[in-house]
Amino acid sequence: MERYWNDQKRFKLGRTLPEAQKVYEQRKRSEAADTAPPPPANTIAQLLDRYLNEVVPKSSSPTTRADKVRNIARLRATFGELDIDLPNWPQLFYQYAENRCKTLPDGTKVPALTAAHRELEVMSHAFTYAVRWGLLSHHPTYKEVRLDGDLALKPRDRYIEDWEVRESLNLGRSKFGQKKGGIAMIQAYIRLKLLTGLSKGDLLRLGLTSTSERTASTSSGTRPKPAARSTNGSIRCPMGPRWTRAGRLRSKK
Repeated sequence: MERYWNDQKRFKLGRTLPEAQKVYEQRKRSEAADTAPPPPANTIAQLLDRYLNEVVPKSSSPTTRADKVRNIARLRATFGELDIDLPNWPQLFYQYAENRCKTLPDGTKVPALTAAHRELEVMSHAFTYAVRWGLLSHHPTYKEVRLDGDLALKPRDRYIEDWEVRESLNLGRSKFGQKKGGIAMIQAYIRLKLLTGLSKGDLLRLGLTSTSERTASTSSGTRPKPAARSTNGSIRCPMGPRWTRAGRLRSKK
């Protein structure tokens, strides 16, 4: 209780009675606002707002939090005015997956199945918390929605071959032997990927503080690839012997 009174056991409300009454009422309203239960969520917009305020901040990864915020904005624009207890949520999930599109730079609209899956995962997780918070008696889409067939994500059908990597590393040379635009950055990423075997997330998190003249390390739970060695929970990758002074990857001997 003292935190509402500047952590003081004795608090001066004012010099006059009207002033004291005004300050007292303001402090009591602040106390009541903090202790009052959250407003009931009757619509998807209200549910997503509560999910955004109470669940998303607990996500461990900043990238995960940013992705969820973006997905929630999309879901709110589509479902925000609907009631959370509609009986046809499974049908709405299927319709959303079928009609979710993205617009290419040339204005062409193409299906966005990956985005649809990610957004519906957030929606389903919000429904899970709705049951936990007592807003729903059961999960409306649990074991009712199965995005398979033409709505399933397509797995990769092949891996990049060695000749494709070599051609990528030779792209973008002008007549002066220099690289153009961002090609050099992409090629540096490819070389570092070949050298370390780290995931995309680990590579993008590497900074100057993560590297030295001989090693590059990242604090991660990622299991190191054969090209890397784990030391005290971090991934340490030998760099020095494989790099030339021009910044090129040396051939493995």
